[in-house]
Amino acid sequence: MDTSTISANTVSGRAPSDDSITVDSDGGPAEPYAIAKHIGGRVRLRRTRLGLSQQELADRIGLSWQQVQKYEHGVNRLVGSRLWDISCALECPVEWFFEGLQQDGGTLAVTERNTDDALPDEEAELLVKAYWAIDNSKVRNRFRALMDIISGAETDTAQA
Repeated sequence: MDTSTISANTVSGRAPSDDSITVDSDGGPAEPYAIAKHIGGRVRLRRTRLGLSQQELADRIGLSWQQVQKYEHGVNRLVGSRLWDISCALECPVEWFFEGLQQDGGTLAVTERNTDDALPDEEAELLVKAYWAIDNSKVRNRFRALMDIISGAETDTAQA
C-alpha cells in the first residue's frame, strides 16, 4: 500500500507542528483518527439514547460542550482516563465504545454493525430521542415493529 505522511494538525485543523501521521494513498483517515471517530460516534449514540445534551454531558465530566463535540466528531482523541469518566457519566462499560471494531491483522477495521449504530443526521437523532421518550415498553416495541414493517426490515420482534 502506498502511504504518504502529512501533518496531524492538518487533519485536525490546528496550526502546523512536527507531529505526523500516516494516511493511505486514497487520502483516507489514518487509523488513530478512524478509531477516534468510531469512539466519538459511540459517545454521541449513548449520550443521545440517554437524552442528554452535549452541555449536560460536559457538566458531568467537567469539560466544555465544545470539547465534547470535538470528541464526538473524532477531532480530538480520548485518553483512557477521560474515556473512563465518560463511561461513568453515560452509565456504560468502557468496552461499549469499542463495539463494532474488529482486530484484523494488526489493524482495526470498522464492521458493518457500526454503520447501523451511527446516527446519520439530525432527523435520526430526533427519532431516537422520541423513541426513548416513550415510557411504555409495549408501545415502544409496537412502534419498533411498525417501523420494521414499513422499512421492509421485519424482525422477530415485528412478528411477535
